[in-house]
Amino acid sequence: MTLKLVSFKACPFVQRVAITLEYKGIDYDIEYIDLGNPPEWFLAISPLKKVPLLIVDGTV
Repeated sequence: MTLKLVSFKACPFVQRVAITLEYKGIDYDIEYIDLGNPPEWFLAISPLKKVPLLIVDGTV
């Protein structure tokens, strides 16, 4: 299972998720985006620009 967190650097909510994953010993990747200029793939899965976003095996 692959986990990917998507957020922006100053988001306090993604920090909570990352701390929990670290505590549980779960491997994950994190990608920071610029919410002022979000990539198209992000807008396709989060049109309201809500973060953090967790992608599990390619599924949001």
